[in-house]
Order: sequence, then C-alpha cells, then structure tokens
Amino acid sequence: MKHSLQWSRVKRALGFARAQRWLVAVILFLTLLVAAANALEPLVMKYIFDGLGEAGTVATILTGVLLLGGLIVFREIANGFPTG
Repeated sequence: MKHSLQWSRVKRALGFARAQRWLVAVILFLTLLVAAANALEPLVMKYIFDGLGEAGTVATILTGVLLLGGLIVFREIANGFPTG
C-alpha cells in the first residue's frame, strides 16, 4: 500500500473522530493512567515482600496491601469508564 494512500485514510479517520475529540482525549488519558497503575503494581508488591522479609511491621504490610487494593479498584473503575 502506498504511503500517501495510508495517510489519506488516517486523515479521513481523524475527520470522523473530530466530533468526539474530548471523549477520545479522556479515554487516552485514562489509558495512560491505567498503564501507570499497572507499572506501579510490581513496585507495591516489592514493598509488601520487602516488609515481610525484614521483620516488617503489620503497618508496613497493611499499607502495601491497601495501596495494592487501591490500584486494583482504580484500574477496574478506569477500565469500565469507556465501556459505560
């Protein structure tokens, strides 16, 4: 497929999306936030396991579990928003 033909299709598709540009921007922003939450999840897990390994206090472990739960709830809410 020629490059110019592909570009014309992209411009045509953007023309259809122009009417919904704010919704597209919100969904893109939520997608980036969910990606950030997914990137933070292993760090929170490390925090929990480090707390277990160094004779961690219950507060350290509870903090990690609450952070992990918050990330999971946020991710599920953000994933459900675009699907309505």
